[in-house]
Amino acid sequence: GNALQDAITADINSQSSASEESKEAAPFDTEFFENELLSSLDISATDDTLEDKTKDDIEDEMEKLLGELTKDGIRRD
Repeated sequence: GNALQDAITADINSQSSASEESKEAAPFDTEFFENELLSSLDISATDDTLEDKTKDDIEDEMEKLLGELTKDGIRRD
């Protein structure tokens, strides 16, 4: 019975050290995975308009932020 318990303990220890490593890499991996997932999703015809709108919103937002950044840069000079 002791050998089994030792094996289980060793397994749990190796899993917890692996999860520690994955926690450190998590932010990048998660982002990569989400992007992969989103880009691989099949989008039906009914979702096209929604996606286009979202894309436009994101582009508008980026332009706004870029405008603010350049304004800040000009002020500093």
